[in-house]
Amino acid sequence: MLKFSIIVPCYNMEENIDNLLEMLCADNYSDYEVIYVDDCSKDNTYARMCEAVKGYPNYHVYQTPVNGGPGVARNFGLDKASGENILFCDSDDIFDISCLAKIDDFLKTHADADIVVFPYEIARKYGREIRDTYKKCNDGEKISVLSVAEGAPSPCAKVYKNSIISENNLRFPSQRIGEDACFLMYYIPYIKNAYKSGISYYTYVMRSGSLTHQKRKVEEVQTFYDKFLPTCRAYFPEGEIRMFVNGHLLSKAKIMTEMGCSSKEISDWFKEANALYPNWIEKIDYEKQGIYRKLIYRAMYKSSGIMIKMIMALRRILY
Repeated sequence: MLKFSIIVPCYNMEENIDNLLEMLCADNYSDYEVIYVDDCSKDNTYARMCEAVKGYPNYHVYQTPVNGGPGVARNFGLDKASGENILFCDSDDIFDISCLAKIDDFLKTHADADIVVFPYEIARKYGREIRDTYKKCNDGEKISVLSVAEGAPSPCAKVYKNSIISENNLRFPSQRIGEDACFLMYYIPYIKNAYKSGISYYTYVMRSGSLTHQKRKVEEVQTFYDKFLPTCRAYFPEGEIRMFVNGHLLSKAKIMTEMGCSSKEISDWFKEANALYPNWIEKIDYEKQGIYRKLIYRAMYKSSGIMIKMIMALRRILY
Protein backbone atom coordinates (compact mmCIF):
# COMPACT_ATOMS: atom_id res chain seq x y z
CA MET A 1 0.00 0.00 0.00
CA LEU A 2 1.23 3.48 -0.86
CA LYS A 3 1.79 5.99 1.92
CA PHE A 4 -0.30 8.82 0.45
CA SER A 5 -3.19 9.37 -1.94
CA ILE A 6 -3.71 12.99 -3.00
CA ILE A 7 -7.17 13.66 -4.40
CA VAL A 8 -7.69 16.68 -6.65
CA PRO A 9 -11.20 17.55 -7.98
CA CYS A 10 -11.02 19.55 -11.19
CA TYR A 11 -13.50 21.56 -13.23
CA ASN A 12 -12.80 23.80 -16.25
CA MET A 13 -9.12 24.16 -15.40
CA GLU A 14 -7.70 24.14 -18.93
CA GLU A 15 -6.39 27.71 -18.68
CA ASN A 16 -4.63 26.86 -15.44
CA ILE A 17 -3.51 23.39 -16.48
CA ASP A 18 0.23 24.10 -16.15
CA ASN A 19 -0.11 25.11 -12.52
CA LEU A 20 -2.38 22.16 -11.86
CA LEU A 21 0.16 19.70 -13.22
CA GLU A 22 3.15 21.19 -11.38
CA MET A 23 2.76 18.34 -8.92
CA LEU A 24 4.44 16.18 -11.55
CA CYS A 25 7.71 17.88 -10.57
CA ALA A 26 8.29 15.80 -7.45
CA ASP A 27 11.64 15.05 -5.88
CA ASN A 28 12.97 11.56 -5.12
CA TYR A 29 10.06 10.68 -2.83
CA SER A 30 7.76 8.26 -4.65
CA ASP A 31 5.49 6.60 -2.07
CA TYR A 32 2.35 8.42 -3.22
CA GLU A 33 -0.25 8.73 -5.92
CA VAL A 34 -2.13 11.73 -7.27
CA ILE A 35 -5.74 11.20 -8.30
CA TYR A 36 -7.19 13.90 -10.54
CA VAL A 37 -10.96 13.72 -10.88
CA ASP A 38 -12.43 15.82 -13.66
CA ASP A 39 -16.02 16.73 -12.81
CA CYS A 40 -17.27 16.73 -16.44
CA SER A 41 -15.52 19.94 -17.43
CA LYS A 42 -16.92 21.87 -20.39
CA ASP A 43 -13.44 22.60 -21.73
CA ASN A 44 -10.52 20.29 -22.58
CA THR A 45 -9.31 19.78 -19.01
CA TYR A 46 -9.81 16.01 -19.04
CA ALA A 47 -8.11 15.35 -22.39
CA ARG A 48 -5.14 17.59 -21.62
CA MET A 49 -4.62 16.03 -18.22
CA CYS A 50 -4.76 12.50 -19.64
CA GLU A 51 -2.05 13.47 -22.10
CA ALA A 52 0.08 15.20 -19.45
CA VAL A 53 0.27 12.25 -17.04
CA LYS A 54 1.44 9.72 -19.64
CA GLY A 55 4.65 8.17 -18.40
CA TYR A 56 3.85 8.85 -14.75
CA PRO A 57 2.40 5.60 -13.34
CA ASN A 58 1.48 7.10 -9.97
CA TYR A 59 -0.62 9.88 -11.55
CA HIS A 60 -4.18 8.99 -12.50
CA VAL A 61 -6.95 10.91 -14.25
CA TYR A 62 -10.61 9.99 -13.93
CA GLN A 63 -13.87 11.63 -14.93
CA THR A 64 -17.17 11.58 -13.07
CA PRO A 65 -20.21 10.28 -15.02
CA VAL A 66 -22.06 13.57 -14.47
CA ASN A 67 -21.15 16.93 -13.01
CA GLY A 68 -21.84 16.75 -9.27
CA GLY A 69 -19.59 19.31 -7.60
CA PRO A 70 -16.34 19.00 -5.63
CA GLY A 71 -17.78 16.67 -2.98
CA VAL A 72 -18.91 14.12 -5.54
CA ALA A 73 -15.54 14.35 -7.32
CA ARG A 74 -13.69 13.79 -4.03
CA ASN A 75 -15.87 10.75 -3.31
CA PHE A 76 -14.96 9.36 -6.72
CA GLY A 77 -11.31 9.82 -5.80
CA LEU A 78 -11.79 8.12 -2.43
CA ASP A 79 -13.18 5.07 -4.21
CA LYS A 80 -9.98 4.87 -6.26
CA ALA A 81 -7.48 5.72 -3.52
CA SER A 82 -5.04 3.05 -2.38
CA GLY A 83 -2.92 5.17 -0.04
CA GLU A 84 -2.63 4.61 3.69
CA ASN A 85 -3.26 8.33 4.21
CA ILE A 86 -5.55 10.71 2.33
CA LEU A 87 -4.79 14.32 1.43
CA PHE A 88 -7.02 16.68 -0.54
CA CYS A 89 -6.07 19.53 -2.84
CA ASP A 90 -8.35 21.95 -4.68
CA SER A 91 -7.39 22.46 -8.30
CA ASP A 92 -6.93 26.21 -7.98
CA ASP A 93 -4.55 25.95 -5.01
CA ILE A 94 -0.86 25.05 -4.61
CA PHE A 95 0.37 21.79 -3.07
CA ASP A 96 4.10 21.60 -2.31
CA ILE A 97 4.58 17.93 -3.02
CA SER A 98 8.23 18.09 -1.95
CA CYS A 99 6.93 18.19 1.64
CA LEU A 100 5.57 14.64 1.46
CA ALA A 101 8.82 13.17 2.76
CA LYS A 102 8.67 15.49 5.80
CA ILE A 103 5.02 14.57 6.40
CA ASP A 104 5.98 10.90 6.17
CA ASP A 105 8.67 11.42 8.82
CA PHE A 106 6.15 13.20 11.04
CA LEU A 107 3.71 10.30 10.79
CA LYS A 108 6.45 7.82 11.67
CA THR A 109 7.01 9.62 14.96
CA HIS A 110 3.26 10.02 15.57
CA ALA A 111 2.10 6.57 14.48
CA ASP A 112 -1.12 6.76 16.49
CA ALA A 113 -2.36 9.86 14.64
CA ASP A 114 -5.91 9.63 13.28
CA ILE A 115 -5.65 13.13 11.82
CA VAL A 116 -2.87 15.70 11.46
CA VAL A 117 -3.58 19.40 10.87
CA PHE A 118 -1.17 21.89 9.28
CA PRO A 119 -0.70 25.65 8.96
CA TYR A 120 -1.24 27.00 5.46
CA GLU A 121 -0.64 30.08 3.36
CA ILE A 122 -3.19 32.30 1.70
CA ALA A 123 -2.07 33.92 -1.56
CA ARG A 124 -3.92 37.13 -2.28
CA LYS A 125 -3.54 39.70 -5.03
CA TYR A 126 -1.30 41.83 -2.81
CA GLY A 127 0.84 39.17 -1.16
CA ARG A 128 0.78 36.11 1.05
CA GLU A 129 -0.02 35.49 4.68
CA ILE A 130 0.42 32.47 6.93
CA ARG A 131 -2.71 31.12 8.56
CA ASP A 132 -2.33 28.80 11.52
CA THR A 133 -5.71 27.93 12.99
CA TYR A 134 -3.90 26.00 15.71
CA LYS A 135 -1.22 28.62 16.50
CA LYS A 136 -1.62 28.08 20.25
CA CYS A 137 -0.23 24.56 19.79
CA ASN A 138 3.38 23.60 19.12
CA ASP A 139 4.73 21.45 16.32
CA GLY A 140 4.07 17.81 17.15
CA GLU A 141 1.70 18.64 19.99
CA LYS A 142 -1.37 16.54 20.57
CA ILE A 143 -4.56 18.57 20.22
CA SER A 144 -8.15 17.96 21.27
CA VAL A 145 -10.92 16.81 18.97
CA LEU A 146 -12.71 20.07 19.77
CA SER A 147 -9.68 22.00 18.51
CA VAL A 148 -9.89 20.10 15.22
CA ALA A 149 -13.57 20.98 14.92
CA GLU A 150 -12.96 24.65 15.72
CA GLY A 151 -10.26 24.92 13.06
CA ALA A 152 -10.57 25.41 9.32
CA PRO A 153 -13.40 23.23 7.93
CA SER A 154 -11.66 22.65 4.61
CA PRO A 155 -10.49 19.07 3.97
CA CYS A 156 -7.20 20.48 2.67
CA ALA A 157 -4.09 21.01 4.86
CA LYS A 158 -4.99 17.87 6.79
CA VAL A 159 -3.97 14.21 6.63
CA TYR A 160 -6.70 11.61 7.14
CA LYS A 161 -6.38 7.87 7.69
CA ASN A 162 -7.82 5.93 4.77
CA SER A 163 -8.75 3.05 7.07
CA ILE A 164 -11.12 5.26 9.09
CA ILE A 165 -12.72 6.62 5.91
CA SER A 166 -13.14 3.26 4.19
CA GLU A 167 -14.16 1.17 7.21
CA ASN A 168 -16.88 3.65 8.14
CA ASN A 169 -17.87 4.52 4.57
CA LEU A 170 -17.33 8.24 5.18
CA ARG A 171 -18.15 10.38 2.17
CA PHE A 172 -18.80 13.99 1.27
CA PRO A 173 -22.49 14.92 0.96
CA SER A 174 -23.62 15.75 -2.57
CA GLN A 175 -24.45 19.41 -1.87
CA ARG A 176 -22.16 21.97 -3.49
CA ILE A 177 -21.59 24.14 -0.44
CA GLY A 178 -20.43 23.12 3.02
CA GLU A 179 -19.68 19.57 1.96
CA ASP A 180 -16.15 19.98 3.31
CA ALA A 181 -17.31 20.95 6.81
CA CYS A 182 -19.82 18.09 6.87
CA PHE A 183 -17.11 15.58 5.92
CA LEU A 184 -14.96 16.77 8.80
CA MET A 185 -17.91 16.39 11.17
CA TYR A 186 -18.50 12.85 9.91
CA TYR A 187 -14.82 12.02 10.51
CA ILE A 188 -14.50 13.59 13.96
CA PRO A 189 -16.27 10.84 16.01
CA TYR A 190 -13.57 8.39 14.95
CA ILE A 191 -10.64 10.55 16.05
CA LYS A 192 -8.80 9.28 19.11
CA ASN A 193 -5.49 11.04 18.52
CA ALA A 194 -5.02 14.34 16.69
CA TYR A 195 -1.76 16.23 16.18
CA LYS A 196 -0.63 19.58 14.87
CA SER A 197 2.38 19.75 12.56
CA GLY A 198 4.41 22.85 11.77
CA ILE A 199 4.91 21.84 8.13
CA SER A 200 3.33 24.31 5.71
CA TYR A 201 2.80 22.62 2.38
CA TYR A 202 -0.51 24.09 1.21
CA THR A 203 -1.42 27.48 -0.28
CA TYR A 204 -4.97 28.67 -0.83
CA VAL A 205 -5.03 30.88 -3.91
CA MET A 206 -7.75 33.52 -3.69
CA ARG A 207 -9.13 33.89 -7.20
CA SER A 208 -12.48 35.04 -8.43
CA GLY A 209 -14.36 32.02 -9.69
CA SER A 210 -12.49 29.52 -7.49
CA LEU A 211 -14.37 26.58 -6.04
CA THR A 212 -14.78 28.29 -2.68
CA HIS A 213 -15.65 31.72 -4.04
CA GLN A 214 -18.28 31.06 -6.67
CA LYS A 215 -21.64 32.73 -6.23
CA ARG A 216 -23.74 30.54 -3.97
CA LYS A 217 -27.46 30.04 -4.07
CA VAL A 218 -29.51 30.70 -0.97
CA GLU A 219 -31.14 27.28 -1.07
CA GLU A 220 -27.73 25.55 -1.20
CA VAL A 221 -26.54 27.49 1.84
CA GLN A 222 -29.71 26.63 3.72
CA THR A 223 -29.36 22.95 2.80
CA PHE A 224 -25.85 22.96 4.24
CA TYR A 225 -26.86 24.46 7.57
CA ASP A 226 -29.95 22.28 7.83
CA LYS A 227 -27.63 19.25 7.64
CA PHE A 228 -24.71 20.64 9.57
CA LEU A 229 -26.57 21.96 12.60
CA PRO A 230 -28.00 18.62 13.78
CA THR A 231 -24.62 16.99 13.12
CA CYS A 232 -22.99 19.50 15.47
CA ARG A 233 -25.57 18.93 18.14
CA ALA A 234 -25.21 15.16 17.88
CA TYR A 235 -21.43 15.18 18.38
CA PHE A 236 -20.86 18.03 20.81
CA PRO A 237 -22.52 18.89 24.14
CA GLU A 238 -24.12 22.30 24.55
CA GLY A 239 -21.18 23.48 26.65
CA GLU A 240 -18.92 23.12 23.62
CA ILE A 241 -21.19 24.80 21.12
CA ARG A 242 -18.63 27.60 20.69
CA MET A 243 -17.25 25.35 17.96
CA PHE A 244 -20.37 26.00 15.94
CA VAL A 245 -20.49 29.68 16.76
CA ASN A 246 -16.85 30.60 16.25
CA GLY A 247 -16.67 29.07 12.82
CA HIS A 248 -19.90 28.20 11.16
CA LEU A 249 -22.41 30.70 12.49
CA LEU A 250 -19.96 33.41 11.49
CA SER A 251 -19.52 31.77 8.09
CA LYS A 252 -23.27 31.91 7.61
CA ALA A 253 -23.23 35.66 8.25
CA LYS A 254 -20.44 36.12 5.69
CA ILE A 255 -22.06 33.95 3.05
CA MET A 256 -25.49 35.56 3.31
CA THR A 257 -23.89 39.00 3.09
CA GLU A 258 -21.79 38.04 0.07
CA MET A 259 -24.88 36.68 -1.70
CA GLY A 260 -26.71 39.96 -1.23
CA CYS A 261 -29.40 38.58 1.08
CA SER A 262 -31.68 41.22 2.51
CA SER A 263 -31.37 42.41 6.11
CA LYS A 264 -34.68 40.70 6.84
CA GLU A 265 -33.50 37.35 5.44
CA ILE A 266 -30.36 37.53 7.60
CA SER A 267 -32.34 38.59 10.67
CA ASP A 268 -34.88 35.81 10.23
CA TRP A 269 -32.19 33.14 9.90
CA PHE A 270 -30.35 34.27 13.04
CA LYS A 271 -33.59 34.42 14.99
CA GLU A 272 -33.98 30.70 14.28
CA ALA A 273 -30.33 29.99 15.19
CA ASN A 274 -30.58 31.98 18.41
CA ALA A 275 -33.75 30.11 19.33
CA LEU A 276 -31.82 26.83 19.04
CA TYR A 277 -28.82 28.15 20.96
CA PRO A 278 -30.09 30.99 23.18
CA ASN A 279 -26.92 31.17 25.29
CA TRP A 280 -24.22 30.71 22.69
CA ILE A 281 -22.62 34.12 23.28
CA GLU A 282 -21.84 32.99 26.84
CA LYS A 283 -19.96 29.92 25.58
CA ILE A 284 -17.12 31.87 23.96
CA ASP A 285 -14.30 33.97 25.43
CA TYR A 286 -16.07 37.14 24.38
CA GLU A 287 -13.78 39.57 26.17
CA LYS A 288 -10.72 38.11 24.44
CA GLN A 289 -12.12 38.78 20.97
CA GLY A 290 -10.95 41.62 18.74
CA ILE A 291 -13.20 44.57 18.01
CA TYR A 292 -14.48 43.10 14.75
CA ARG A 293 -15.58 39.82 16.34
CA LYS A 294 -17.08 41.58 19.32
CA LEU A 295 -19.22 43.70 17.03
CA ILE A 296 -20.23 40.90 14.66
CA TYR A 297 -21.03 38.45 17.47
CA ARG A 298 -23.26 41.00 19.16
CA ALA A 299 -25.04 41.75 15.89
CA MET A 300 -25.52 38.02 15.25
CA TYR A 301 -26.78 37.41 18.77
CA LYS A 302 -29.26 40.27 18.46
CA SER A 303 -30.35 38.95 15.02
CA SER A 304 -29.68 42.37 13.49
CA GLY A 305 -29.36 41.87 9.76
CA ILE A 306 -28.71 45.57 9.20
CA MET A 307 -25.79 45.63 11.62
CA ILE A 308 -24.35 42.39 10.23
CA LYS A 309 -24.32 43.82 6.70
CA MET A 310 -22.78 47.10 7.86
CA ILE A 311 -20.00 45.37 9.82
CA MET A 312 -19.23 43.02 6.94
CA ALA A 313 -19.08 45.95 4.49
CA LEU A 314 -16.72 47.84 6.80
CA ARG A 315 -14.52 44.77 7.17
CA ARG A 316 -14.19 44.44 3.36
CA ILE A 317 -13.06 48.07 3.16
CA LEU A 318 -10.51 47.75 5.96
CA TYR A 319 -9.14 44.34 5.02
